Amino acid sequence: MALAVVLVVGAFLRFFRLDALPPGLHYDEAAYGMLATDMLHSGQPQIFFRAYAAREPFFVYLVAASITALGHTPLALHLVAASVSFLTVVFTYLFARLAFGRWAALAGSGLLAVSYWHVHTGRLAFRAITVPLMMALTAWLLWLAFQRRQWRWYVLAGLSGGLTFYTYIPARFLAVLVPAFVLAQLLLNREWLNAHWRGLLVSSLVAAAVAVPLGVHYLQFPDDFFVRFDQSSVFTAGGSSAVSSLATSFVNTLGMFNLHGDWSFKYNLPGRPVFDWFTSALFYLGIVVALRKARRPEHSFTLLWLIVMLLPGALTIESPHFLRTLGAAPPAHLLPAIGLIAAFEPARRRWPVARYAVAGVAVAWLAWTGANTYRSYFDDWGRTTQAFYAMEGDVAAAAGYVNILPPGETVYFAAEHYRHPSVAFLAGPAFERLKWFDGREVLPLKPGALYVFPHLATPPEIERYFPPATRVAEGQGPEGEPSFAAYRLPAGEPPLSISMQHALSANMGGVVQLLGYGLANQPQPGDNLDVVLYWEVLERPAQTLGFSLQLVDEKGRRWGQRDPGSYLSEEWEPGETLVSWLRVPLDPTAPPGKYHLEIDLYDKKTLKAMPILDPAGKPQAARARSVAIEVPRRKEPLPASELPIRHRMEEPLAGGIGLLGYDQRPDTLRPGDKLFATLFWQAAQAPDRDYEALLQVVGEDGRAWQEAAGVPVDGTYPTSRWSAGEVVRDERELTIGGRLPPGKYQLHALLREGRSGAPASAAVALGTFTLDGRERRFESPPVGHIRRAELGEVAGLLGCDLATDRLVAGQKVDLTLYWQARDETDVSYKVFVHLLDADNKIWGQQDAIPGNGSLPTTSWLSGEVITDHYQFALDPAAPPGRYLLEVGMYDPATGKRVPVRNEEGDRVPLAEVDVTR
Repeated sequence: MALAVVLVVGAFLRFFRLDALPPGLHYDEAAYGMLATDMLHSGQPQIFFRAYAAREPFFVYLVAASITALGHTPLALHLVAASVSFLTVVFTYLFARLAFGRWAALAGSGLLAVSYWHVHTGRLAFRAITVPLMMALTAWLLWLAFQRRQWRWYVLAGLSGGLTFYTYIPARFLAVLVPAFVLAQLLLNREWLNAHWRGLLVSSLVAAAVAVPLGVHYLQFPDDFFVRFDQSSVFTAGGSSAVSSLATSFVNTLGMFNLHGDWSFKYNLPGRPVFDWFTSALFYLGIVVALRKARRPEHSFTLLWLIVMLLPGALTIESPHFLRTLGAAPPAHLLPAIGLIAAFEPARRRWPVARYAVAGVAVAWLAWTGANTYRSYFDDWGRTTQAFYAMEGDVAAAAGYVNILPPGETVYFAAEHYRHPSVAFLAGPAFERLKWFDGREVLPLKPGALYVFPHLATPPEIERYFPPATRVAEGQGPEGEPSFAAYRLPAGEPPLSISMQHALSANMGGVVQLLGYGLANQPQPGDNLDVVLYWEVLERPAQTLGFSLQLVDEKGRRWGQRDPGSYLSEEWEPGETLVSWLRVPLDPTAPPGKYHLEIDLYDKKTLKAMPILDPAGKPQAARARSVAIEVPRRKEPLPASELPIRHRMEEPLAGGIGLLGYDQRPDTLRPGDKLFATLFWQAAQAPDRDYEALLQVVGEDGRAWQEAAGVPVDGTYPTSRWSAGEVVRDERELTIGGRLPPGKYQLHALLREGRSGAPASAAVALGTFTLDGRERRFESPPVGHIRRAELGEVAGLLGCDLATDRLVAGQKVDLTLYWQARDETDVSYKVFVHLLDADNKIWGQQDAIPGNGSLPTTSWLSGEVITDHYQFALDPAAPPGRYLLEVGMYDPATGKRVPVRNEEGDRVPLAEVDVTR
């Protein structure tokens, strides 16, 4: 009778109003539904599902059976989880009945039946709920085998244990639990282990055999094994941060029972601990009892079960996490029952009638806990707006609306996730007609189109673009707000006229026309720059494209970047006008000064930017650029501990200015390469004069071979403007001259007077680097095709070697150029080689730093001869005819070409080439 009451109450809390609570259908829940649906449609069972961030198959197969019976409804998914949760109560009772007796089993399974933790997670369609079921089933079968000593029960326990690995990632810790249990018995109860080790071995071997197919999959695809752990492990931080994160995670996980539970509204009433104060006391008493009786295998097993299955939460971020630790639910609820019985054991032995008091306390305790769970879930959680949106009720409502639209209707659907699985599961055939965008960041406007906005994906200032008259449908949220809204723009009308703060007409590769932008704020370092972009799609892109927004200083160094993916290029259609709201983070160590927002459109496969085209369709720039954005100094200086300093020091130099540390890169250079150094200055007091920072390249003989001085922050932020306590990040670069001999060098830094140039401080030694040498030639080699030309003061062209002057369209051009350096330069020029037809259209080209990057012009010595090889493909579509091969140089920082002396223009015609097909 008592067990029947436990099961009825447990079933009620799990199945009551399951069609309404939880509300909506969360992304992860729907993902299981889509995996099951795809498997049913394909008819091909899988051992592992790689879609949706990799998922084990056990729960998916259960969902597939439910969908077959009930169709594509949220109830079909939630019913699986609730049933699994209910069966966990049953098998927890069966295990505890064998291990601890009837009363402990009733109290422990009864507590699990009314546990808010297990009820809440047991109504969510997440695969984690299968872990406690399979572990309780395995424990019951194992204890049945221990008592009956029949091989079939050991085999069944092994089968159950092996299937457990197919449930959820934390189930892998079963491979830790069994050896830990064996070791405990080896230390505490060797006689018992001697009697049962053969059976344990059989169970383990059967479990391993069952898990082999999954193990083979992991060997073939190791990323599937590690991907989720890599994403959530506390060790991803590295170093001391990892140790601190691990300690915090352990404390949070242990505190989930009586201090603070999971903070996510999906899995819990935020912060609600697993137990109340009374149950917590019994829980810790149960642990004490289990420790005292640890020689008994049931007690040591239960303790180890709890500890091992808490590890998945303790070793990962976002602790306490009620899903990752769910495998510990059965032992966690058995321990308070053990504590309750132990608390009344002396009285029960002395007064037999006391057992009725124990039963009364247990009934009152469980009844109060069950009532509290009912109120907490169905009222405190289930009626809240937060629960509705945490479970994506607005997305589910919008998907339901799309499902009833007439066939043929193309719909723009706003969602955080591209091809949202909740919509895929609920929208029916209409799903394939949806165009996806994240309404919080972008709004594509097209006349006559229908738009559906779930509540949490609604664009800013939506009334500006969709007046009330354009609204055609809406749902109702928990507090009367629209759960979703649908709008239709008038057909045949141009998009709403848009007023822009800054017009910026830029044709980006003929695909997109940038119309303008707006800047909503003036950020200080560490803030976000709020940007509004206005653009128009000119043609459907042939490749996958992406936008990049970068905040750069006057030298082009990047201090912030944002690559939005809120409207993928696969969705773009000609005629769409788009508004994008974007936040570009500004580095907290960015120095004050002028910055620009640079916008480019790039090929995601090659990372090559689409050029900005002039009205004639010719490239004129690499990216669009905003007006200057003035960034002030930080209101409060960053603490030294938060600065990204690789090499820390505290060296006082002059005028109250000290060097907190530096970063220097790379460690190995070649002549002509740039040495980069980041210096972190701090003014203990406001400096009363201007100083220059001097960098010296010092050889092992103590000689300063090269030096560069300048006002900090590229000459824009003199020290006389610094305030007391201010930290200044100063980016420096030094081109290593070609005359430095190979060897080991050290970088020194010091301050000197700005006016006199006299040293104001001693030099501080920074890092070292190695300079590799290279072979140099000053005599010209044999040149097949002599073609002399002078390119400014940079170099003279001696001629070239061309592998062949007859090419087939699609064939590679093989060219060697011979240069002779004139004056030394600190500009690293690029060489361009073009193959043009009679109309000057380029059909093949290559732009590169000489020597494929290994022979920059900054390394050339006067009179040195450079052999420079190029190989590039001729366009397969090139028509037959006579083509011209030309060459030239340009400064990649400005795009300005080097003029050809004594000849017209800025390019040198090399040779003519015949092209055939």
